[in-house]
Amino acid sequence: MPADQCEIQCSAGPPCDNCVRHGIECVLDESQDGRRRIAIKRTIDDLEKDRDLLLDLVASMRDGKNTYVEQLVSLIRGHASLAEIRAYIDAQVREAHIERTPELERLQQEIQESRSVRAREVRSIMDVERLSDIPVYKVPAKPWVTVTDDDELVSHLISLWFTWNNPFYNFVHRETFIRDMQAGQLDCKYCSPLLVNAILAEASVLSDYVEVFGTPNDTATRGEMFLTEARAQVATMDDFSALPTIQGLAILSVAMAVVGKDRSGSMYLGMTRRAAEEYENLVAKVNMEEGDDSISYALWGFFNMITTYSTSLMRYEYIATPRYPRPKSSHNTEWDVWSPYPRQGESVPGHISCVSHGWSDLMKILRGFGEWIADKEEQPESDMVTKGKTFYRDLQNWKADLPECMQAGSDSMPQILYLHMQYHTIIMQVFGVVRSRGVEFDNIDIQDVRIKAAHKVLDLVNVHRRKWGIQRMSPTMIHWLGVSLFTLLEVLDEENNRKAFTELCVVTRACSRRYVLSKGILRMIQINAANMNISLPEEARALFIDFNEKDWEEKHRTQFSSLYPNFSSAFQDPEGEDLEMDKFLDKWDKINLNKDSQPDDSHK
Repeated sequence: MPADQCEIQCSAGPPCDNCVRHGIECVLDESQDGRRRIAIKRTIDDLEKDRDLLLDLVASMRDGKNTYVEQLVSLIRGHASLAEIRAYIDAQVREAHIERTPELERLQQEIQESRSVRAREVRSIMDVERLSDIPVYKVPAKPWVTVTDDDELVSHLISLWFTWNNPFYNFVHRETFIRDMQAGQLDCKYCSPLLVNAILAEASVLSDYVEVFGTPNDTATRGEMFLTEARAQVATMDDFSALPTIQGLAILSVAMAVVGKDRSGSMYLGMTRRAAEEYENLVAKVNMEEGDDSISYALWGFFNMITTYSTSLMRYEYIATPRYPRPKSSHNTEWDVWSPYPRQGESVPGHISCVSHGWSDLMKILRGFGEWIADKEEQPESDMVTKGKTFYRDLQNWKADLPECMQAGSDSMPQILYLHMQYHTIIMQVFGVVRSRGVEFDNIDIQDVRIKAAHKVLDLVNVHRRKWGIQRMSPTMIHWLGVSLFTLLEVLDEENNRKAFTELCVVTRACSRRYVLSKGILRMIQINAANMNISLPEEARALFIDFNEKDWEEKHRTQFSSLYPNFSSAFQDPEGEDLEMDKFLDKWDKINLNKDSQPDDSHK
């Protein structure tokens, strides 16, 4: 007799403890189980509540008459969490001058009543998305890593890095690295424990696996165990001549920067530059007519990355143009493909060599700018005009000469979009320096060129987030977003600039959930706006209110050891005290924390 039809109390299971103890078959009629009916009813209630919430959200967006709608759309497209959307609405409703529409009030009520959704960072390991995760590259954890023996985790992170990071950096040759890592032999040419741990540390920022967190839910600790291991390995080294070692140093410099510690990152960058120059001198002793692509991508990638990194910090570090042949064209070859892992999708042409060549040509121009800003001697205005016009002409020619496959469009791969974001950011930086020195051009409106470049960056970012979101991207996007924000901060008197600025704030806020450096940039923008008496757009102000409440405390400024420029000072006073992020926050953050709760009513 089934347990639920006799007098024995079934404790559920099945088989339940009581049925086992009495030696009877445990057959539970789940349709008659009141506990399950209650659970099912709760599930149905939750689903109905979510359905009503969705309908009201659609209705409020469809109305289109309220300014909050555009911001809601931007938050959703930026992969904001339900909690962040709720916080935005809360902040908007708190403002007395914002219209309280029935749709907004009902939406607020429904969101507040909806069940709490756990953040992605603490999802269980058996999450559906993880179960469907099929890494592009299957690689072993051992013998490369000591802090984990999880092949699945390591394969996931390696696949993320070669999908979102390396196609733009391009200083690790994918095929030879994967071949050597899969072989699992420490005595190899293109893989090493340092390189693997550095890659895993940087890739952890792109992952939601719980294992990548040093402290649960703490963004700053993603990849901490791999970063610690990689840095410990560097500390015990006395020979930096091997190619994987130099590549590991280069990745470490970026991994340190994205967690707001680019003072240490700059140290690794300097080590990379010196080791790369010595390595090229070594390989130059052999015939370089037929270059090895593993070496070509490395040397040209180092040149590109070091030039980009150091000029981004406005601290140019000279590196000579490589003498080694550039990578051979891989255009339309079978192996030159890309797919948006972890999303399962059809592979498309990756244009890997085309991006490498385009970036190298752009960096040759940027190097001239780097040498210019590094020159501390007083320069006649006529020389600055000549140099500024030359840079601009060279940049325009670079863009005009790009092959068809490198033109930015709605179907472009991320690495192509990144190349164009870099181009527009260089324009903002070049003309920011020119303008800060009081130089005017006869036939070029410098400020207009900078503003248009910032809008172009936003357009490219929007292509990226429409196709792939912004959960995963090149870490250099932090810089492109930052320079665009600083540029538009100066011109918020025009409505189209206010809208673009707000959108960039939304994207940067979303990035700050993964990249600590983005959090510091947002805080600098907020403090600069207060110090300069700039009226922020209402939507951006609501975002910063929530940012202060949820993401920023006084203790956070101590996380930064960063040279990243406060471009509001860098473009106005290149020798000023407020130029570097950590020093700027140390000086101004505590003062401005007391002002953040005060509403800004200067803009009517």
